[in-house]
Amino acid sequence: MPSIDFDHLYEYVCVMPHNVILIFDGLDELNVNDDTLDQQKTVDSHNEVTDIFAIFRQLLEGVILPGVNVLTTSRPTAEKIYKSNLKFDRNFEIMGFDEDQIKKYVEMFCSNDKERAAKMWDFINKSPELLSLCYLPVNCYIVCLTLKESIGNDEREEAEGVPRTITELYKRAIKGLLYRHHLRCEKDKIPKDYVITKLPEQLQNELEKFKEIARVGMMNDKITFEFGTGDELLVELSSCGLFNKLEDQNRNIFSFLHLSIQEFLAALHVVDDMENVETFLSEHIDDPKWHLVIQFVSGLIGDIVKEEMKNLQGYVPLIITILYTNQN
Repeated sequence: MPSIDFDHLYEYVCVMPHNVILIFDGLDELNVNDDTLDQQKTVDSHNEVTDIFAIFRQLLEGVILPGVNVLTTSRPTAEKIYKSNLKFDRNFEIMGFDEDQIKKYVEMFCSNDKERAAKMWDFINKSPELLSLCYLPVNCYIVCLTLKESIGNDEREEAEGVPRTITELYKRAIKGLLYRHHLRCEKDKIPKDYVITKLPEQLQNELEKFKEIARVGMMNDKITFEFGTGDELLVELSSCGLFNKLEDQNRNIFSFLHLSIQEFLAALHVVDDMENVETFLSEHIDDPKWHLVIQFVSGLIGDIVKEEMKNLQGYVPLIITILYTNQN
C-alpha cells in the first residue's frame, strides 16, 4: 500500500474509529504468559513498540481508539485469556455445519460428479464418527478430500474400507495434498491406491523435514516460518501442497494450510521417537496447546498396534506350538 494511502487510512481510523472494525483472527495462537496478562503499561504513541496483547486489550478497554469495533476469533484453548482478562460485549459460539450444510458441501466438492457425491454423503451420513467430524469445516474438507480418493474402486473399499477416524483421515489427506499439488508428481502417473500405500522415498524424505518444522513450531509457538532465498527447503515448501506462502515480495514466509495440519505432522514426529513418547505425554498432558497433538499421537500409536497385531495373527498358532514343545 503506498504511504499516501496509508496516511489517509490511518487518519480516518483515528478520526472515525466508531466506523472501523479491527479483526484479530486466532487469539489462541497468541503467545501470552502470566507476565503479559499482568502488564498494565499504557501505549501512548503509534510509534511505540510493545506487546500486541497490550494493544489488543487497550483497544477493548477503549484506551486506544475509543469506539472502535473489535472482532476476534479463538479456539476454546484460549479460555484463560478471554474469560479472565478481557471483556467483550458479545460472545458467539460457532458450532459448525449442520447436516444439510455438510451434504451441500459434499455436493459442491464433487462438482458435477453427482454419483460420487451421493456415495460420499451416504458413507458420511451412516457413520456417526464421520458425521461428527464434518461439523467442523476444515474436517469436512479433509473428509471430502480423502473419501473422494478412497471411494470408487470396489475391491479397495472391501480390502481397506474408508477412513473412519480423524487420524486415518489426516494420514490420507497428507498423501492427497502431496500427490495432487507437489510439482514433482505427475497427475497422470499417480497410483490408484496412493492413499493407502507408502509414499515414494523422495516425498517421504521431504515429509520428514516438514514433521520436524511442525513440531519445533509447536514448541516455540510459531505458526509462520521464514526462510532465506538460499534455503534448500524453499522450493519444497512452495510446491508440496501442505503450506501457504504469505504475500510478501521481500520475504519468504510460510504457514501450514491449517493449524490442524501442523498439529498432525507434529504428532507424526513424536511417534517417530517411540521410546520418548511417554516423556512427551507427561510433559504436555496439561497444556491445552498440545491436546489435539496428543489425540493424534494416541490414534497413530493405536494404528501401529493394530498393524502389529494383524501381522502377528498368522504366527500365533506357531508361537503357541513352540511354547508348548519347549515346556514338554
